[in-house]
Amino acid sequence: KVHGWQLLIIGDGPRRAHLEARVASLGLAADVRFMGNQDDVPAWFACADLAVLPSWGDEGVPQSLMQAAAGGLPAVSTTIGAIGEAVQDGATGYLVPPHDVPALMQAMQRLMADRDLRTRMGAAAHAYAQANFNIDRMLDGMEQVFERVARGRA
Repeated sequence: KVHGWQLLIIGDGPRRAHLEARVASLGLAADVRFMGNQDDVPAWFACADLAVLPSWGDEGVPQSLMQAAAGGLPAVSTTIGAIGEAVQDGATGYLVPPHDVPALMQAMQRLMADRDLRTRMGAAAHAYAQANFNIDRMLDGMEQVFERVARGRA
């Protein structure tokens, strides 16, 4: 437990009941809230200080991290899959090894302890998202993939 922190878990999954029971057994129910699936994720990000995605399994480029960046939030995540395409380690947030709880906590504490750092990384995340995750850039990328596939069949 970290004094003054509140953890909001956005999303849902098959382990939710287990996680809620674990949080309750640790006496953290007032500090950890399970919000379930949400339609207006940007509104939730607007009231957050940082985004955290401690993935352990295969990941593409998680939409939640792209949304967080677009909302100007620094992120803490792991070095799984293509997460490094959404979080630039040391610039827009921090990447830690999967299953490394102390490293995850240290990265979160560093950001939570330094408002200026959060602001700088959040601004960098927003700029990175605008340059790399905008709809025109994504459509151009898809078009390039389709063109390569079509050329391969011709």
